[in-house]
Amino acid sequence: MSDDDKNSGSTIELNRRRVLGALGTVGVASAGAGAGTFALFSDTETSSGNSVQAGTLDLTLGNGGSATLTASEVAPGDSGVSALQVNNDGNLDGSLDVNVSNVTPIDRNPEPEQSLDDTREFTIDYGFDNGSPQNQVSLQSEFGEVANVEIDLSSDPVVITADLPYALDPNGQFDDSITFAFDADNDGVEDFQLAARDYDDDDSLETVYDDASSLPSGSRNRNQSVPSGYDVRLENGNTRFVVEVPAGDLSDPFAVTGQANLAAYNPSTSGSNLDIPLIPGFGYNNPPVAGTSAFDGTATKMVEIQSGELRTLADMLDLTVTISSDSSQSSGDTFVASGKVNRLPMVDAEPNKPLPAGATNYVLVEYDLSPNVGNAVQKDAVEFDIEVDLNQEDSQ
Repeated sequence: MSDDDKNSGSTIELNRRRVLGALGTVGVASAGAGAGTFALFSDTETSSGNSVQAGTLDLTLGNGGSATLTASEVAPGDSGVSALQVNNDGNLDGSLDVNVSNVTPIDRNPEPEQSLDDTREFTIDYGFDNGSPQNQVSLQSEFGEVANVEIDLSSDPVVITADLPYALDPNGQFDDSITFAFDADNDGVEDFQLAARDYDDDDSLETVYDDASSLPSGSRNRNQSVPSGYDVRLENGNTRFVVEVPAGDLSDPFAVTGQANLAAYNPSTSGSNLDIPLIPGFGYNNPPVAGTSAFDGTATKMVEIQSGELRTLADMLDLTVTISSDSSQSSGDTFVASGKVNRLPMVDAEPNKPLPAGATNYVLVEYDLSPNVGNAVQKDAVEFDIEVDLNQEDSQ
């Protein structure tokens, strides 16, 4: 064999090995491909045209999509209720949130005898037996005279005097008491109270201070010593209640309210009080704004006092807002807020009321003008908005 033949054979042998190697590789690949022919049966279909669409919360007002509440020629002692229809025209359940906003007083020149001096006098001639309007008691007819409150802003300290038609009595099973409560910075939250009560059961009336704080038990820290610079006293045989507050501790305006509780009033039902409101239209926060008690918390029923300014209808008109399943009031209605119309915007009232898709509720707005507001509100008007929000959750 020549070298060429050897070389040639070597080349062929080498090439054969390469070919066999390649065939081996192909064989492995073929074996792998052959295994795939034994797979389980399968079938495939396609769902086409899928979509996700958001639902709607669609709040409308009234039968025609809007509504306005109007009351005219309101006189002292008048009250009334208007119903605002609210509809969830969407396809998702919602939650109603109702608030009063954008209060605009319209002062239309009071009677000339209403002066602009620094003494503010309120005359009260009625009370509620045990706090119930159904059992109204006329102090004018029962006692032959009225309760008067004077607020003197010209002095420092500011002096507030309440003259009662009936002397406070600390004796007996149930003790009389009298209280002024202050929203000193006019932010809608009560700051402190000044009171006279027999808190130690010694049959005498003590003067006390309540800074609106809570004790560890959760009750009010009521019976504190009167701070330096303040004064609280009873005069004229317990028929006059006087408090003095440093002018620097009261903003301009501030807000105040008060009440005398005559548990010893005779005749009376045992255990009940004759409640004499010391500010026209006064009432503690009852029913309370959510999260507060009837006595504590949000001070929406106080009257604003401002130097050199007369009271207006916005100061004196009480509103109570509820949500009802129909257009009339009932015990099952959801309470929203109650207070002087110009103070209700200070409150974001909760809880909300569920309003399912396609359902209708009514926002009931009750107005009440005290019979003792005086001539200062004659011809006045007040405008305000009722904001109704429909939200997905109660917390919104």
